[in-house]
Amino acid sequence: MSDCARQSQTAPGLANSAPIEHKPWKGSLYCKLGIDGQRLAIVGYSHHGDDDNEDYTIKSIRNAILGNPDGAFFNLIRNYFFFESSDEFWERVMFLNYLPRSVGCDDKRYATGTDEQIQQAKCRFLRVIEQYRPQKVLILSKKTWWTLPMTVEETAGRKLKTLGPEFPDFEWGTYRTANNHVVMAFGLRHPQGANGELMRKAIQRILAMPPVP
Repeated sequence: MSDCARQSQTAPGLANSAPIEHKPWKGSLYCKLGIDGQRLAIVGYSHHGDDDNEDYTIKSIRNAILGNPDGAFFNLIRNYFFFESSDEFWERVMFLNYLPRSVGCDDKRYATGTDEQIQQAKCRFLRVIEQYRPQKVLILSKKTWWTLPMTVEETAGRKLKTLGPEFPDFEWGTYRTANNHVVMAFGLRHPQGANGELMRKAIQRILAMPPVP
């Protein structure tokens, strides 16, 4: 049995109950318009809080659209794309956090996922990009980037590419799904502490790159 298959089984100690898995947010215009005509998925690292449930991500984005004061993280992402309207921006993209369930209470907001959570996250990530077929995935967390499944390039023993000489810390590679769809994945910084101007330039560079057919 594969590791991904194991993740679909009942969680230890929870009879007839699988672990919580957050549903990704998919905007209503993700397929029709996207950003510059491209299907983009944005990936953070984790949610934190006590009231964990499968709609956690969807509720978080809806709150950001409504202007919730706790939505600073989501507003920074929107600003990187030069959108003023949260509604217009989030309806055009997908979003998910890498860990499929909360990392813990608020005081654990900076914690790293358990081995079990990260294994579940890897399987879910591959499943999501196959199901929703983004052309580009923007990873806004080094903790996420370092624990993603291996790219096509890494599997072949090749180095990941850098986004450009002005972005030496930003790497990218590709995934090929079971249905032969190629996804470009870019490892960027978490918005907290990131240089906003550098992030905006990096994202414009990414948007200008033609999707891999």
